[in-house]
Amino acid sequence: MMEEVSFTYSPKFLDQYLAILDFIPRSYLQLFLNLPFPITGLVLLALSVIYRGYPQWYEILTALFCIGFTPILMALIVLLVRFKNRLIGGSQTFVLGDSGVSISGALYNSDLKWAAIRKAVETKLHIYLFISSVAAVPLPKRIIEERLLEAVRRVLKQHLGSKAMLKDN
Repeated sequence: MMEEVSFTYSPKFLDQYLAILDFIPRSYLQLFLNLPFPITGLVLLALSVIYRGYPQWYEILTALFCIGFTPILMALIVLLVRFKNRLIGGSQTFVLGDSGVSISGALYNSDLKWAAIRKAVETKLHIYLFISSVAAVPLPKRIIEERLLEAVRRVLKQHLGSKAMLKDN
């Protein structure tokens, strides 16, 4: 029997919001879908400076809207999901063991076999368990004590091998 790691936490709005924003650069599809907005805002500002020497107030406002569109949209999505979905509230327990990853809350149990996890990627804020190229389960590192975080890394490396892109410390 291999090592089993377990931890529980209650996700807050900020946890979920940061997880989504942190995830976008790690998914090519998400990046492709979300990059046009800030690029459009920057191009608008650049063109107004090139042709006029300075942007008008409405161009600045439009550019700021374009740059802030994705973060604002993601915040609204998290708020609506938290408000409408009863599964989101309360504490969640994660168990990483021989059979895979189990996630449970007051109203649900979800089991992912190791074969269902395509890769694990560690960022500054999270460890993402990718179940597809556009979906991942975030494990927020700030709530996992260092000793447990090392155990999580060991278990993921044990079961995912080279698909576990994790820090060595």
